[in-house]
Amino acid sequence: MGVKLKEIQNQITNIVKAIENGFFQESFKTRMTELEEEKQLLGISIQQLSIRDTAVEVTEENLRNMFKMFKQFVTEKNIPECKKFIQSYVEKVVVYKDPP
Repeated sequence: MGVKLKEIQNQITNIVKAIENGFFQESFKTRMTELEEEKQLLGISIQQLSIRDTAVEVTEENLRNMFKMFKQFVTEKNIPECKKFIQSYVEKVVVYKDPP
């Protein structure tokens, strides 16, 4: 993906150089817009991949510390932090009605 981004940047630079040297065609503007959009999408993809590759190691100590913080939030009645904590770990709650 990095190679493709560099290739796009080179094409943009070539168009800019051509315009600087006095050459201009309407197709330059269209192609430049296409290249800029592709460059932006590649940049976003690269960011997403780098975020996904950054793994956080979950250890027993980390979990214990998180639960200590949560316990403190509950004792202090810090409702916004309690909500945030629960939303981080609970995807959904399913309740079934007991059969009669």
